[in-house]
Amino acid sequence: MKFYKIIVSVIFLLITTISYGGGNTDKHFELQGVSFNYPDDWRITEQEKLEDNGYYLAVEKKGWNASGIVTLTWVEKGDEEVYLKGIQKTLAKQPFFKKVEFSPAHKTTFNKKPAIVSDFTASVLGMKHRGSVYILTSGEKTYALIKQEVIEDIEKNKAGFKLIETPITISRNNSLAR
Repeated sequence: MKFYKIIVSVIFLLITTISYGGGNTDKHFELQGVSFNYPDDWRITEQEKLEDNGYYLAVEKKGWNASGIVTLTWVEKGDEEVYLKGIQKTLAKQPFFKKVEFSPAHKTTFNKKPAIVSDFTASVLGMKHRGSVYILTSGEKTYALIKQEVIEDIEKNKAGFKLIETPITISRNNSLAR
């Protein structure tokens, strides 16, 4: 009788795993104490070491009709407001960004860490986009996380953004998630 229960349990687990796509296929990024997961249908499209032990990377949703992108940058600790204004100026100067509008910066939390955020809208190649720029400091680094998407793709990108944003961690017990 025990053997029968084990067989039934194994068959149930196999059917459940197959019906849900074969299990977890998320990918993982880790560098300089920063780590996060991202969905299999997203990919890291850019990575660049910056001066003063900084780093930049972009994670984008794969596919012709995909619009989700997250960029994460970290630099030596600095003034968050100044860093945010610099990013806003850079985004506004992009030749493919038109009608860029930023909300006033305000205090918030990002995965339970104090941060400032400014939301934005823009027309990119004729399509209306929305995004958010989060700036926070942890330890000796200041971090900028920018997420951006076509407005009509909000629902399609929701799960991917959540997977990337929620577990972002920084080493030495400076977790952005916990």
